[in-house]
Amino acid sequence: MKQLKNKSISVLLNIATMLISITCIFPLIWLAYNSVKDKFEFMKDTISLPADPQWGNFWEAIQLGNLIPATFNTVFNSVINVILVCLGSIIVGYFLERYEFRGKKIISAIFLVGMVIPLYSLLVPMFLQYKVLGMLNTRFVLILPYFAMQISLGILLCKSFVHGIPKEIEEAAVIDGCGMRQLLKNMIFPLCKPMISTVGILTLLASWNEFAFATVLSSGSQYRTLSVAVQSYSSGREMEYTLFLAALLMVSLPIILIYCIFSKQIINGMTAGAGKG
Repeated sequence: MKQLKNKSISVLLNIATMLISITCIFPLIWLAYNSVKDKFEFMKDTISLPADPQWGNFWEAIQLGNLIPATFNTVFNSVINVILVCLGSIIVGYFLERYEFRGKKIISAIFLVGMVIPLYSLLVPMFLQYKVLGMLNTRFVLILPYFAMQISLGILLCKSFVHGIPKEIEEAAVIDGCGMRQLLKNMIFPLCKPMISTVGILTLLASWNEFAFATVLSSGSQYRTLSVAVQSYSSGREMEYTLFLAALLMVSLPIILIYCIFSKQIINGMTAGAGKG
């Protein structure tokens, strides 16, 4: 009787999980099949499948939204930010964990505060500062804000991971004549690969999807990102819903695939850092 009860509870939990999963997956499916409808069919019925798929919507959406240069800008900002955040996180996290020096607690507190303060509250001051410096609508205008968004979390995760690495390994390497650069390159970086990968993927996701800073600091220029470019389907003209949906699908699909491929790596890195801390 007890086994039957446990089995019934398990079945109910599985059904509930499946229903919740459907509510998460259906919007993507809806987005996919509505992106290949023509405008009149979409306005008539947004639930039914397309009678005559319009595959040309994707190319038309690329041209109308000027998505090719926007894709380059997004990839450029994301890759640069991933490299800077990963390097900064592991190096700073390592030194904060392994070395004692004056001001260490203050520096650690500053990074912790960086995770608490909402960065979007700094949007207007940063806009005014960039305007005075003449940095608005430039190639590197988004690098610093994106770096500031992710560096605190990256340092915290890497610091927690380094805490679990035995000091005896580093001491043995130093006795064998390993310098600081060799220690970081040949020992710390390889040992911290799971956490570095996690930080890199989280940084990529955040940089790809960021909208507010991209809108204020680089909107309307040749350096605008994909999150800004997809707004062009409703600005100053009749709303092109199907083209808008096609653009959303193309913009979202790469980052969704990356997350699906590396989701296990993210979870393993986060749990490893938590366990070692």
